[in-house]
Amino acid sequence: LVRRAAALDPQSQEVQWSVGFVSLFRSEHDAALAAARRAVELAPSYADGYGLLALISNWAGNGRDAIRYARQGMELDPHYTWDYPYNIGRGHYLLGDHQEAERYLLEALERNPAALPAQIFLIANYARWGRVDDAEWEVSQLAVTNPEITVSHFSALWPFKTDELRDRTMDDLRAAGLPE
Repeated sequence: LVRRAAALDPQSQEVQWSVGFVSLFRSEHDAALAAARRAVELAPSYADGYGLLALISNWAGNGRDAIRYARQGMELDPHYTWDYPYNIGRGHYLLGDHQEAERYLLEALERNPAALPAQIFLIANYARWGRVDDAEWEVSQLAVTNPEITVSHFSALWPFKTDELRDRTMDDLRAAGLPE
């Protein structure tokens, strides 16, 4: 449907955003990035286009770009959703700045306590930071609301660009006690 929409209206930033999002979760990272860039080219004040660029950057392991894009989106939309601080937190996690990662991931969860990606990367951040007790606590809380969540679930589901990124995150989740 997204391809059909793109054929009908290639000048729509929303259509380009949709192409980018679908491409990302099909692990077509270059196509996702091109579509998201096209969305903000068509509409330079399109905050969600920058949000998608941040998300794509995180899945590709580019924390600095993710932070920059998420901040641009937040400047454009002061009523931003949880995924903007989530992407900043993930960017800091990738860069090894665990205190800032915690700060932004907690902000994302304040905006949406059910934001599963923010919960998962908070767990991974705590484990990578060496705060295993905090990571284990978060895993126990996650098990209450999502008992079916496992490391292998995320490993198969999420569109990491490289195996190295996937393995690093999955190792952090295992260290936190998330079941295999």
